[in-house]
Amino acid sequence: MVGTIALERHGTSSDTVSLLRSAAIDPARRGHGVGAVLTAAVLRRVDAADALVALLTETATECFSRSDFTLVDRAQLPPAQEESQELRGACPSSARALLRPPTEA
Repeated sequence: MVGTIALERHGTSSDTVSLLRSAAIDPARRGHGVGAVLTAAVLRRVDAADALVALLTETATECFSRSDFTLVDRAQLPPAQEESQELRGACPSSARALLRPPTEA
């Protein structure tokens, strides 16, 4: 395995938000586009559902900004995400929050 990425869905159909998480690439494969391919694949899935996407990261802010994510204060994350274990403490408070709006069809 050279990389992995996961997606959690929270909320109901009217306030659905997806949390992009657990993106990891084998260090020997970093810089070869694996992360970009995985991110694009998971975002196509989210785009089909027309959902907001959020993520928390300590190391990849610049990488995800290339996929239209914008740095925000954690207080700006949607309320539907409060049920995520990431926001309940699994992810450290030092992690930065990023949001990507739904794509326009």
